[in-house]
Amino acid sequence: MFPRSILTALPSELFTSFINCLTLLTCSFGRSAALEEVLDKDDMVYMEAYDRLLESWLTLVQDEEHFPRGCFVQPAIQVFNSYIQCHLAAPDGTRNLSVNGIASHEEEEINELQEDDRELFSDQLSSVGVLGRVAADHCIPLLTSLLEDRVNRLHGQLQRTQQHLMASSDLGSVDRKVLDDLYEDIHWLILVSGYLLADDPQGETPLIPSEVMEFSIKHSTEVDINTTLQILGSPGEKASSIPGCNRTDSVIRYRFCWRSVSGPDVSSYLWSVLQVFVHKILNSCRRVMMAEHAPFLQDRVSAV
Repeated sequence: MFPRSILTALPSELFTSFINCLTLLTCSFGRSAALEEVLDKDDMVYMEAYDRLLESWLTLVQDEEHFPRGCFVQPAIQVFNSYIQCHLAAPDGTRNLSVNGIASHEEEEINELQEDDRELFSDQLSSVGVLGRVAADHCIPLLTSLLEDRVNRLHGQLQRTQQHLMASSDLGSVDRKVLDDLYEDIHWLILVSGYLLADDPQGETPLIPSEVMEFSIKHSTEVDINTTLQILGSPGEKASSIPGCNRTDSVIRYRFCWRSVSGPDVSSYLWSVLQVFVHKILNSCRRVMMAEHAPFLQDRVSAV
């Protein structure tokens, strides 16, 4: 990556062109890297190039105060969207699709021999998480919406599977592809969200990035405290079943949705991050109702 002093000295139009080209390259190489992974190639040239491009974005974003305000928001959205799309199943995403658009059925067998995705792709996830914070107004609601959709679809598919098994006890007749795709989608959405909502603690207590706090404080006037408290106190219900659920904080809605699918494979630090977040963001909402409901909220959060 070029030194910052050279980039800041570029004319505005040239710098914009540079950022646009870097964005296109990153998205293109990300798609090619995903294809390499499906084909299980030994020489992962696109994956290595993609890692370097993401590192370049990290360098730029960490020095964003030296560049025009907001110049990285749209590129961050494009790179973030591209990463999410590459890790979701068709038709919403392109995961496991070969070069001719045909789904690969050997991916699961290959992945069983590889190390955990969180360890294998930790650098990519960290970079994508930082880019997600740059465009928090887009990325946080997007992740919440996608996870809510997958969880609702998962519940529906499990019900249909149960009904099928009640009618026929033949396990071999159950089509597992839909469930496998949903599980994998949820797996990647939780991984990306974990790195967006907190830095990898590396053994330390995970902290909430200022961008995430600023996002929720910015939208605090749109949040209905009563509905938020009701959602926090109803871990066994679907968020969509609670009237006015759309008027709760996106991160709290995400936490509620995550709780319904959490399991041993979920990033261990994510739950502790979200617990801290619930306390902090609700305290940031400057409303008298907070003082009245604080004991109730404390009891509910401790209970879940």
